[in-house]
Amino acid sequence: MKSNLDYHFNKYKNYFVRTYEGFITNIMKFFLNQDLKKIILLNRKYLKNTGSFLSENEFNNNDYGMDRKIFHNLDKEIKEYPTYTDLLIFTSSYLKSKKINYLEIGASVLKNFMQIDNYIENSNLVAFDINSIVPKYKENFSILQEENRTSKIFSANTKNSLFYFEGSILNDEDITHFNDFFDMKFNIIFSDALHTPEGILSEYENIISEKIDEEFILYFDDLDFPGLEETAIKVFNDMKQKNSNLYLTTFKVYGWVGQHEKMHKNGIISNYNFYDIFKSNKIYLPSLKLIKARK
Repeated sequence: MKSNLDYHFNKYKNYFVRTYEGFITNIMKFFLNQDLKKIILLNRKYLKNTGSFLSENEFNNNDYGMDRKIFHNLDKEIKEYPTYTDLLIFTSSYLKSKKINYLEIGASVLKNFMQIDNYIENSNLVAFDINSIVPKYKENFSILQEENRTSKIFSANTKNSLFYFEGSILNDEDITHFNDFFDMKFNIIFSDALHTPEGILSEYENIISEKIDEEFILYFDDLDFPGLEETAIKVFNDMKQKNSNLYLTTFKVYGWVGQHEKMHKNGIISNYNFYDIFKSNKIYLPSLKLIKARK
């Protein structure tokens, strides 16, 4: 009885939250920064023309980390208010290096990854996921390394060099394989994999701490999941001990299905103070905060 009441309570709560967020963002979108608006329009055009990311039969065989509700909203039109994809592209323009080395941990059906690829050029983009490449893009990639390992590496060429690492962030052998193969430093890392404190700590301790560039953007999705914001702050505190000139900015923004679900709490650790950057550039994001390091 209690679980049934909880289900209906959460259902209506989520509906009212989405309705409120929709009302607020419908107003805020008219005052957004013009550069960000251009990014949003280009990304929406790409999504409109790219077709479906996953069919019903494919989803039944492999859900790529989605529940059915997200799947049903996967290809729906998204309104012209920022998603985390739009913000990743916008923030990338602040890096001094013109060449982006981008790592996405938890790439799922590549909806975010391929929008990044569509926008930037002459860069290296690496997807890390436990799943095999989604059927929509599988034929675009060629196998690079397999060699009787639990992990595999694939590559493709667009206007960028694309890599797909199929492996687990919790598997020591897979992590060693990843670190041995990719000798580059990443200046943008998007963390969107297991959504657990253990997953974030494994990413940080085993990959990010060794592979992140001196100038960087470390972007976290879904910090409203239990324990994730606290873990991101723990990562920030550790990084801050090695480099005092770092900032952690948190905010709410739409995810990969836009207004069809509640906004996500996201966070950015960077050499750049994106709290000030967002405010000064009219990037209106709910719950925008600058988090101080804990002593």
